[in-house]
Amino acid sequence: MQPLARTLWRLLGSTDVVVGDRNFLSYEDLGAIAATGAHAVFRVKAGVDLPVLRRLADGSWISRVADPVAARRLRRRKVPPAEIPGIEVRVIEYTVETEPDQHGEYEVSELFCLVTTLLDERAYPLGDFPDLYRDRWRIETAIGEVETRLRGGADVVLRSRKPDLVRQEVYGLLCLYQAIRHLIVAGAEQAGLDPDRISFARARDAVARHVSDDAAFPPERLAELVHDVIYEITDPRNLLPAERRPRSFAREQRQPGRRYPRQKDEYKKPLPPRTKIRLWVTTQPRPIKLTALPLGPGRVVHTGIGFSSSVVGRSLWRSRARRGVARTGSG
Repeated sequence: MQPLARTLWRLLGSTDVVVGDRNFLSYEDLGAIAATGAHAVFRVKAGVDLPVLRRLADGSWISRVADPVAARRLRRRKVPPAEIPGIEVRVIEYTVETEPDQHGEYEVSELFCLVTTLLDERAYPLGDFPDLYRDRWRIETAIGEVETRLRGGADVVLRSRKPDLVRQEVYGLLCLYQAIRHLIVAGAEQAGLDPDRISFARARDAVARHVSDDAAFPPERLAELVHDVIYEITDPRNLLPAERRPRSFAREQRQPGRRYPRQKDEYKKPLPPRTKIRLWVTTQPRPIKLTALPLGPGRVVHTGIGFSSSVVGRSLWRSRARRGVARTGSG
């Protein structure tokens, strides 16, 4: 996957932000992304050395992703970690907790440690990064839209029988998906809406209906076709809700051998109405090694990071029905 991702770095621009999981972070990739003028937000693997070089006002800190060649040479010379050169990054740590149930019990996720080249804590607030990192999963939605809504579902197979023709057919599906997404963004900007409120399925159906209209031919009338589609997909009656209704029950995998899932209430586990993001912020700029962070009675989260600083928890409650986070206090 990483070699395929590296072929995309040259296409980035100064307005792009690359969000990736821990397997995509490396000194070479981070440098290649920064060289294009784009920015990056990556999760960090356990054991990555991130010394505290400077503490920021919001509790995050400035560190560096070291050049592995130089780091090995300098560590043999007993050079302090803070003096090893690398790419300057900002470090953000947080965990996700569920709201306590009626028995006072709650669940705590593993610690998420992000590094980003977005260094300005005023322009890029600390609380925005958990939602930004979560949004990387939208690529799964894009894959589903290509496979089901464009291709036609699992029962529809590609018509081509040769590898080159299969690539051509897949490329055509991706071009169509990108064109519809571009149309959605253009319509959202024109109407002053969040693009998430425009349904991809409705936009696909609108394009399919209008593509054979008289406005589609000759090409000089293409602007009229685009205007009609945008008018339809941005109509208030066709928009998705601004806030998703929260899920009532947890997702469960369908039992093998059963065509339909069980519907009895005793087999369903209600979800707590809210989750809490706990941001771990630095209080002292001295690098000390941490083994665990206490989060509550009998609960700890191991950091997995080689060097950090003294930390305290800052809590942010977030309703599952909202994308944003609202600060309610410190914990």
